[in-house]
Amino acid sequence: MKKSDGSCGLLVVEDDRVLCRRYEKLCEQSTYFSLIACCDNAAGAIVIIKNNCPDAIVLELELNGGGGNGIEILQMLSETDLPRKPVVVVATKNISTVTHNVCRRLGVDFIITKTQSDYSESMVLDLLKQLTAGMSASAGAKKAEKDVDVNVLIARELDAVGINAKLKGRTYLCAAIRMIIEKKRPNISAEVAQYYGKSAPSVERAMQNAINSAWRNTDIETLEANYTAYINPKKGVPTVTSFIYYYADKIRAEL
Repeated sequence: MKKSDGSCGLLVVEDDRVLCRRYEKLCEQSTYFSLIACCDNAAGAIVIIKNNCPDAIVLELELNGGGGNGIEILQMLSETDLPRKPVVVVATKNISTVTHNVCRRLGVDFIITKTQSDYSESMVLDLLKQLTAGMSASAGAKKAEKDVDVNVLIARELDAVGINAKLKGRTYLCAAIRMIIEKKRPNISAEVAQYYGKSAPSVERAMQNAINSAWRNTDIETLEANYTAYINPKKGVPTVTSFIYYYADKIRAEL
């Protein structure tokens, strides 16, 4: 959550109180970062993210002193339609290649291990500043506002036809519609699958299931009022591609 002065809202998820105090001190001295909170557990961090939508997150994976773990938080970020995705830097004691690969599949922007010789909390913030550079500039601010509007518009449209927010397919549909709004792509299911680290058939299937569920559970008058594109009468429901392009075109016209 950006402050009115445009500073970068930061959430630190760390169970070492000494390190938390260092981050607190560094942020107090910084004109760039505004510390939203230091949190030592996954459940609390998820609440803070949903309520405050930070611009950046420093994340320790092993939260033994608080509860849960960083993977839970990354999983939530990959499944939740936030107004904007925060920049995430993992700063961790965990050096497992397997774990780091999981983090990358879940969208982590950078991984720093605390065992490296030049590690410091100041270095982590310097890296985050580079990754988020320009966010507070006017061009970046306008883009962020536009991104928020797009997410809100997509959510409104999917709510209108009754696509449940808890369905995995809805998350994929939101991402696909955003991608097509930006640029038409030949194989949108494959691109969404690559983004989430899933297989294209599983993503396609989840999106179609979400659409099928809406057409099965929402009354026909509501569907016809909100979705006016042609539907093959033999299928009775929109295909994934036609659904995505319909809403991408509709929302693009509103921007």
